[in-house]
Amino acid sequence: MSKIKNYFFLSLLLPLTCFAHPNHLGYQGFEAGFLHPLTGMDHALAMIAVGLIASQKNKRWLYPAVFVGMMIMGGVIGALGVHLSLAELGITLSVLVLGLCASFPNHLPSIFLLILIGSFALCHGFAHGAEMPATVSIWQYALGFMSATLALQLLAMRVGLFLIPKQTWILRAMGMLLAACTFWI
Repeated sequence: MSKIKNYFFLSLLLPLTCFAHPNHLGYQGFEAGFLHPLTGMDHALAMIAVGLIASQKNKRWLYPAVFVGMMIMGGVIGALGVHLSLAELGITLSVLVLGLCASFPNHLPSIFLLILIGSFALCHGFAHGAEMPATVSIWQYALGFMSATLALQLLAMRVGLFLIPKQTWILRAMGMLLAACTFWI
């Protein structure tokens, strides 16, 4: 039964769609914010990579916390209408770089990974804030995208923690697969 449960958690990491961001017509506030990272493959894959990195490092809670904190800052910047010219490039690169980092996180200093994760989170947050529908409550929308982000990261961390004592090669392969998805999105 334990194996089935863990494979179920692993299957939840698979992207839901192959569209960057399908229309969330009819969804307002929390729902719109929650769906944004789940239905955007670029966001979902980066969140999974952060969770896998965190599962292999000490002070695991710090990686998702830094990501969400910097994502909030980026969201505020985006919602204020400030232009961040390289945000889309940063989002795309985040999937590649964080996927590679998830393959070999213990070869990189924690401070380097945290700075990298924070920088990419700023780009992701900017996209959330800039793409926020004008008719939604910013607070509900922000709570939605923060909740989905944390859920994806914690789910990936759970999968990583399950695999560490048994199959570390699978973690490395998952990181490489995430990095390879950069060329698909």
